Amino acid sequence: MTSSFSVGLDIGTTSISAAIISHDKHTTIDSYTVPYRFNITATDPDLSEQDAVLIRNTVMELIYEIYKKHENISSIGVTGQMHGVLLIDKNGNAVTNLINWQDRRGERKTSDGITYCQRITEITGESVPTGYGFASLYYNYQNGIIPDTAHSFCSIMDFVVMGLTGNCEPVIHSSVAKSFGLFDDVSCSFMDKNIEKLEINIAKLPETTDDYKICGNYNGIPVSVAIGDNQASFLGSVKNIENSILLNIGTGSQISAVTDSHTHSDELEIRPLVKDKYIKCGSALCGGSAYALLEKFFAEYARAAGFGDDSQYDIINKLAYDAYENNKALTVNTCFKGKRSDPSLTGSVMGITVDNFTPGALSLGFLRGICMELYTMFKDNIGDKTTVVASGNAVQKIKILRDIISDIFSLPVSICSTTEEASVGAALFSAVAAGIISDVHEFSNYINYN
Repeated sequence: MTSSFSVGLDIGTTSISAAIISHDKHTTIDSYTVPYRFNITATDPDLSEQDAVLIRNTVMELIYEIYKKHENISSIGVTGQMHGVLLIDKNGNAVTNLINWQDRRGERKTSDGITYCQRITEITGESVPTGYGFASLYYNYQNGIIPDTAHSFCSIMDFVVMGLTGNCEPVIHSSVAKSFGLFDDVSCSFMDKNIEKLEINIAKLPETTDDYKICGNYNGIPVSVAIGDNQASFLGSVKNIENSILLNIGTGSQISAVTDSHTHSDELEIRPLVKDKYIKCGSALCGGSAYALLEKFFAEYARAAGFGDDSQYDIINKLAYDAYENNKALTVNTCFKGKRSDPSLTGSVMGITVDNFTPGALSLGFLRGICMELYTMFKDNIGDKTTVVASGNAVQKIKILRDIISDIFSLPVSICSTTEEASVGAALFSAVAAGIISDVHEFSNYINYN
């Protein structure tokens, strides 16, 4: 009997990843990572845009390579960076760049001195943080920088699904639609009245779904609707979805757990997971990029001292480990990019004495700070959760992080055996949509921990 496979594609901020899972062996049998730098250079630090067409073309090249190598592909799933938005014309072509989640134009001031995000709340009563799709769209519409050919909008992963299937109109899953803002998960629809109040004159709001939907086919292979990367990582990481907390530390970082509550807060939001299930999620804007900032600091010193351009990660990882063994850490607040609830916040290093101001204590303090930011926003929601599942490249590469997380949360920590959790989650989602797997509870058969 020949095994069938499902492919998951993950469009990240700096790379595109793919995982191929075997339904016969219940495991990931192949994976790919393609780094990319498709950022549009801007002199204004508030702007963060990427070339959507180049991203999609790179994905199309990758899926063709996978298609040639693996026979019997039964489904394709797609996930990627949430919150970002691009505008498309009637033929499904991109007419703007991707304005991604790191964009801060929503925090610019209007003529009366309040930010565009504050104005959205003033008009609609809804909070839409900077970097969310409707914050970016509102700014662009108010400033007259919308192409005449703009017809609708979508995320980068919806744009990829359109490329795979040849569709001209996007279908957006609730997990992605929610990340734009101004979306009601109960009715699974955009808040059209609020969008009209903001004078965002989109010709056609995209179709939305909360189901396991097949959008079309790629060379005869069913392609499912794209899902958000936070949700895909949860599905591809967590064996027991009811009792686990997921920490994902990548460029940013997130903490998530299944919830029955629909109560939002400044720090936590409710996001659709899969049909009839939701997760409570907190996001930090820095996450792993805080540690990258520290590595850059030491790398600049090494270059100035004539030691070359080698990466400093191995060294600061060892220094952090030694400091952990000796119980020496500085207190580091890693809000170097602020918070979604208050982008004006800054980071800090505290508790410095003549005895603890060392590179190791600083390195350990950065790692603890990344984890503490997530714990602080989520500590009142831990409840009866019994385990933490940690995922993301930082967790895989920095071994001391498991101990740090366990210390802070006072819970056992499991580490995913794959670095492509979001790709695996997208692949599993597509397998349900294609009728290969019956439901989400079968996903645990495909998940292993180190």
